[in-house]
Amino acid sequence: MLRSCLEVRGHDAVVVGPADGQTGADIVVTNGMTGWSHDRKAVRVHVYHGSWPSHVLRGGLDGSSRRSSLRRLLQGAVAEFRAGVGADRVAVSASAKCEVRRWYGLNSTVIENGVDTSVFRPGDRESAKLAVGLDVSRRYALFVGRPEKRKGGVLALQVAAKVGVDLLHAGYPQLPNSIWLGALSPTELATALVASDVVILPSFYEGCSFAVLEALASGTPLVSTSTGWIPDLVQAVPEFNRYVVQPGDLSGLILAAHRALGDEPSVQQQAHSVVCRDNSVEAFGNRWLRFLELALESRSAPERRLLGLSRSGTRWRNRGLTDRGSVP
Repeated sequence: MLRSCLEVRGHDAVVVGPADGQTGADIVVTNGMTGWSHDRKAVRVHVYHGSWPSHVLRGGLDGSSRRSSLRRLLQGAVAEFRAGVGADRVAVSASAKCEVRRWYGLNSTVIENGVDTSVFRPGDRESAKLAVGLDVSRRYALFVGRPEKRKGGVLALQVAAKVGVDLLHAGYPQLPNSIWLGALSPTELATALVASDVVILPSFYEGCSFAVLEALASGTPLVSTSTGWIPDLVQAVPEFNRYVVQPGDLSGLILAAHRALGDEPSVQQQAHSVVCRDNSVEAFGNRWLRFLELALESRSAPERRLLGLSRSGTRWRNRGLTDRGSVP
């Protein structure tokens, strides 16, 4: 998204990997655990999508032994700290900014993730259910994400069962006992969101969840935990707190889901309006452009180019900076 936002404003933007050499870039944007750049004279910006220690401590390493988790926590924390040293730093939410300060003693500027509101937007629920192949007479909850402990998929199943709805799962691999939609394209996910009666995202840890932004942009009632960007939303729409619970609070999630399914939509509509105003592609691009202009104000360059490096799993791949794979 960052690349396209800059290109539409007349700037050259390319995505590179570690094997690429000098590029003549004015700015290099990195994220994850690598602060790499062959362009030593370029301004470097590092993006924190949360913090590795918080990710690990809140269940981010499923099935790992205590010793293995501790080793990976320390290795990752050192790498993530070093990646931010010497760079202008961006955090994707106020909570991520606090974590980066807490763990690494580094300051950062908050630029929240964006969502394409031309793709994720309200629509007719019955038509969307038919498009997905669902029974229009039944109610459905949707869980989006990997079926790992940190995302809270098992909790989503339990909540759906208690409130009497079927649980859809968009993600890979399949969450057992759910109606699996598979790994969806943005357009397919947008349809699934509109088809759902409620979105349940009971994560134990997030930086700034794309699924949250996409659900709210789609106008579908959302139930979530107080992680990542959600506290920022509650600050903007205090009434939304009735749909937010602490991570792991099953009874609270059940109550919030009942509320989301039965309430008048006014509060959810307020949250939808906030996302469309503050997290649209245009708003996201404007914030980034202003930040980069400030980073470059001491320099004069006839042509500005932006480079991004994104991490997916244990391999480095050329991917967009705001792709889900780049979340630690």
